[in-house]
Amino acid sequence: MIHSLSFFYWLPAVILSATAMGQLLLDGMVLTAKESSGRTQRFLFALVGLIATLVFVPLPKGIFIFGHQMMMWDALAFVTLWISVLAAFFVVLLTEHSSFIKEDRTGPYYSLLLLATVGLYFLGTAHDLIMIFLAMELVAIPLFVLTGYTVARQKSVEAATKFFLVAVFSSGMLVYGISLIYGALGTTSLVPLTDPLTWATHSKVLLSMGLTLVLLALGYKVGLAPFHLWVPDAFTGAPTPVAAYLSIAPKIAGLIVLARVFATPLSLGLAFTWTLAALAMLTIFIGTLVGLRQTNVARLFAYSSIAHMGYMLLGVLAGTPEGMSATYLYGWAYLFMNAGAFAVITAVVNRTGSAELEAFRGLSKSSPVVAALLVLFLFSLAGLPPLAGFVVKFYVLSAAFHSGWTLLVFWAALNAVIGAAYYFKVIRAMYLQTSETPVTVELTIQERLVLGATSFFTLAIGLAPQLFLERLHLWLVK
Repeated sequence: MIHSLSFFYWLPAVILSATAMGQLLLDGMVLTAKESSGRTQRFLFALVGLIATLVFVPLPKGIFIFGHQMMMWDALAFVTLWISVLAAFFVVLLTEHSSFIKEDRTGPYYSLLLLATVGLYFLGTAHDLIMIFLAMELVAIPLFVLTGYTVARQKSVEAATKFFLVAVFSSGMLVYGISLIYGALGTTSLVPLTDPLTWATHSKVLLSMGLTLVLLALGYKVGLAPFHLWVPDAFTGAPTPVAAYLSIAPKIAGLIVLARVFATPLSLGLAFTWTLAALAMLTIFIGTLVGLRQTNVARLFAYSSIAHMGYMLLGVLAGTPEGMSATYLYGWAYLFMNAGAFAVITAVVNRTGSAELEAFRGLSKSSPVVAALLVLFLFSLAGLPPLAGFVVKFYVLSAAFHSGWTLLVFWAALNAVIGAAYYFKVIRAMYLQTSETPVTVELTIQERLVLGATSFFTLAIGLAPQLFLERLHLWLVK
């Protein structure tokens, strides 16, 4: 029987889907002669849909199962949806004056972005392996199109092609893994995976093989090393606002799925525990080491996102409420500091047409406020106190340390120190180098809004983390 309250848990997906479909209808009704006005209408319509979604997001009050036992509303779902919708909100604001959008119709663009966010809603609420697969496809297909949205650019086409190939390969791997788990358990529900007797009463070989394939598929989807090779190309080839979305929402949602599927097996088998630990170590190392060599800022942030995925995985490895609360807080902090950094990058790319380090030379002299804001976000991403990045790294490392991952914590801390160097490459270009053709970045109202919100929360989480952490912990233990 369907609980009457389930309607309220479906409402965010209904609003997002209706807004996405409405974008296509609005796009068809706009006359070519009024293209400028139509673009503004579509922009405002997308913002209204996203704001309405946030208004109707239910608070997590324990665990509510709905959708024929295939979906679950809890703190994980709440955090995933808020991060996804806010990321889409920031991207819509940054898109309005993005240079690439002038040649293309914005209706399909906003529709695809909203549909990807619907997929992230289903991914965050998924309580069944089939639902996880369907949600991932709903995320991947719109993002594949958005990555190649500027078809006139060769890099964009190449990035979309690689994204598509990886998505197809990982989807096939995921389906095969799900089929093996179904063969072992007779169901695709995640419930048996939380039962300690599952491994004792079912085929360990089939279950282990199935979970291994699911883990590998998720590794490809979220860009864990060594399955990360598509990520830098996607960031470089995609429009800058789309790269911002790729760096935040899908990765956070993928991490949530890892937490759902592998939270209990961590306590049941050392093989999965050490596999995740090895992936975390390698992801942090690759993201740090290869990032040091980058001269393209978008590509640099691609490796930054890879490294941060490794740090967030430490909270999942801890396997405690404190670890998961730290991971939640990390997701919030990463949303704001990464979206803020991409807002500055988007502004620079719009004015210069380039994301290379040369485009940032002398920015402190031509646009001192913009340069200072980027320094704030870079310092936070590097993990310097008293900003959000320092606090969340401290919490996830503490949770992992208290769970016995001493060597992994030392490794992560060492890489965090080394990784700060590639953020300082950007700062060096802005403050210690000069440009023959300095560019003055005049921020639009939309860019000011994004930078104001992201800088405020980057500082707030760093200066008063307990206000956020206590609320997250309260939701988690309900």
